[in-house]
Amino acid sequence: MSRKKLSILKKEKFLIFSFLNLFVIFCLAFSTFPPSPEQTHPPNIVFEKAKSDFLEGNLNSAYKNLLLTNFLKENPDWRELYFLTLVGLNKPLSAISFLQEQKEPTEKEKFYIESLIQRQGVEKESPKFLEILSFSLSKEILKKVSSIIASKDNFFVLTENSLYKIDNSGKIVETTVLTGGRELLLDEDCEAIILTKDGLILNEKKITFPLQIRSALSFAKAPEGNFYVLGENNELFKINKEGGIIEQRHLLIKQCLKVRTDSLFRVFILSSNEEVSIYSASFAPLLVMDGKPATTGIRGIKDFFVDYAGNPIFLDKSGELFFLNFNQEFLGKSQKEKIKTDWFFWDGGKYIFSIDKRKTVFRKLEL
Repeated sequence: MSRKKLSILKKEKFLIFSFLNLFVIFCLAFSTFPPSPEQTHPPNIVFEKAKSDFLEGNLNSAYKNLLLTNFLKENPDWRELYFLTLVGLNKPLSAISFLQEQKEPTEKEKFYIESLIQRQGVEKESPKFLEILSFSLSKEILKKVSSIIASKDNFFVLTENSLYKIDNSGKIVETTVLTGGRELLLDEDCEAIILTKDGLILNEKKITFPLQIRSALSFAKAPEGNFYVLGENNELFKINKEGGIIEQRHLLIKQCLKVRTDSLFRVFILSSNEEVSIYSASFAPLLVMDGKPATTGIRGIKDFFVDYAGNPIFLDKSGELFFLNFNQEFLGKSQKEKIKTDWFFWDGGKYIFSIDKRKTVFRKLEL
């Protein structure tokens, strides 16, 4: 065989060998290329990841995983999570449109639609603060009130040493003796959870806090059935129902007074400088609210509550209630000549419960 033919043959063998190598490498690369999430994880796993992301404050990741499981939208839990995620991503109009598209919305979804339109929609509505129920309370109770809540057809009034259960006529139907009463919350069964100076009372059982939590001031719901407890030294603790500390944070805020959370588990902290600092569920700082005194005329924030979407009602030091939304757009206020408030409670729904200490009156107000 000539040298020329031998050279050509060698080149052909080299090219064939090179091609085979490239083909093998390509096959190996393709076989190890990461598949899409829906190929590797069952839908329920992706949905659980979306819920986990949501509770951790990672809303962009939650949104992505919810889109991958959008065929679950007949599931009310999926719809609520998707709706709240859109709210958290500051897309209230998209959230409203999504629920309006549902063929048979639940009663809760109907409330979400109506309230979000009124509070963050294109044409926001002013609250009425219309009195629909009132009754007198004894001066002895009102002297020491620290917190109130409403549950079904009853009201709870907490003082330092007692919890009073009161019916719609103002009659005390049950009294519980305790010490160091601070604040109240409602559990899933609409029963009162009591925060005391050194612990919680759950289902009539006292849970004493660890020594790290000194002189508890305020508390709020935290993810997965836990609680946030605000201590006197600007410390915020996440605790479980057994009183065990899950997390401990020192807040760089001047003299923290109150803690609240919304349905996205964003954390709202009222400080003595009359501002509310807001953090995501992961404790990334979001914004600071002051009630926009130049616009609203608010005279320092004394207390506040927020609804599921973080829209706040502030009680100022003159006894007026101010309603704003999460974007700090002013929606309206009560008139203290008609309704003065010393303590109030709002669960984010259609009604506010207010105590006027001077007139010894307990009021139910419609927004």
